Amino acid sequence: MNGFILTSFVSTVALAIYGTFKFSNSNPIKWIVVYCLADAIIEIFTNALALNGIPNIFLYYILVWIETFLLLLYFKSVSATIGSIPYLKLFIPVYVILLLILVFLSSTKSISPYSGIFQGLLLFVLGLISFHDELRAARYSDILREPFFWFVASCIVYYGCSSIVLIGAKIFAVDKEVFNYIWNYQNILSILKNIMITLGFMLSRK
Repeated sequence: MNGFILTSFVSTVALAIYGTFKFSNSNPIKWIVVYCLADAIIEIFTNALALNGIPNIFLYYILVWIETFLLLLYFKSVSATIGSIPYLKLFIPVYVILLLILVFLSSTKSISPYSGIFQGLLLFVLGLISFHDELRAARYSDILREPFFWFVASCIVYYGCSSIVLIGAKIFAVDKEVFNYIWNYQNILSILKNIMITLGFMLSRK
């Protein structure tokens, strides 16, 4: 486990613990807390299976679905545009079907980027819509001191850049060593995302 992977793992688990102590029943912060907990739990199981030589790729696909579902609930709570989409309830079955197709096209022996690319582009767009709503009808006098900004910005940066990384991995990774080199950037983005979410939690109120 190299330094980036270890730092990403430790920061993910630490963020989940910190978020639990900052837990609030008020919408929409609770969805970010649950998101962090889901990330940490799957991260722990993934590493435990890897240490015992057990295939763990299936957990990546589970994580993609869980993350997208929880962040959709978050964006639905903070964005008037997303929350008002009349056919939003159709998203879940459509997404499940599409994800199953992407998983079918994927491999259980190595990470296939299709699901991650789709997830990244979707959440990147939802983040932009949320920021657009805020610019159109500002709710905060100092947005940099609001958890909303850091949570949404973390999604835009992480998932937007992750899509580019995964597309690059798909195009240029001709062997496992090259793929692992490119994948390191995913861990760097994960660390950055965790820092931004931490700032959001620090600014949140119970």
